[in-house]
Amino acid sequence: MSKGAMVSVWWRSVRVFDADLTAGHITLNDRGPVIFLSGTQVAVPAVACVFALYGTEGLDRHPALDELRGCVPVRAR
Repeated sequence: MSKGAMVSVWWRSVRVFDADLTAGHITLNDRGPVIFLSGTQVAVPAVACVFALYGTEGLDRHPALDELRGCVPVRAR
């Protein structure tokens, strides 16, 4: 249930990260309460978190982003 809270995440302080982009949700914890995000745009914070935790190699290899690797870029018209 959404509480409509605004949160600030220091990506490099995240200790727990789990993502299921197929289901459209991510869970993370950065020393405070567990943050659960869901919806159509969760790929954006998932990519930010993977990059902060694992760098560019994580963007290439982290299994949480497998769903994005099959995407075909949209070309501007």
